[in-house]
Amino acid sequence: MARRRGRRRHAGEYRIPSQFIVLSRAKGATTARRSLREKLSPQFHTSGKSFNDSVLPALVMLARREKDLLNKIAIDAALDEGDVAYLLGREPGSAEVEAVMARVRAARGGEDGGRAAKAKPRSRGRSLGDF
Repeated sequence: MARRRGRRRHAGEYRIPSQFIVLSRAKGATTARRSLREKLSPQFHTSGKSFNDSVLPALVMLARREKDLLNKIAIDAALDEGDVAYLLGREPGSAEVEAVMARVRAARGGEDGGRAAKAKPRSRGRSLGDF
């Protein structure tokens, strides 16, 4: 049976379910929380669940208020740009995140750069074939 005129009464245009859109947007935040949990929960001596429930919200508030604390945590825990962006509540490429990461790179470069230049080549020594 052919349709007479126009659109069907109860049929609408197909739209992607909104749950998929919400889930795809939440994926970045979930990944950032998981990354922070893996890097910081051992330092706080907590489980991953208790870190997400109690420590992370307090850490986010502290990081937004105390930039020096954020710099120290980022250096000690080797946080990447996404982790710092989550703690600041900004996008990964924003000016605030870039400023923090520049300070982190400068601090890491000062510590690691000196050691790498002074490192001696490893001597060959003995191997299992010598025995």
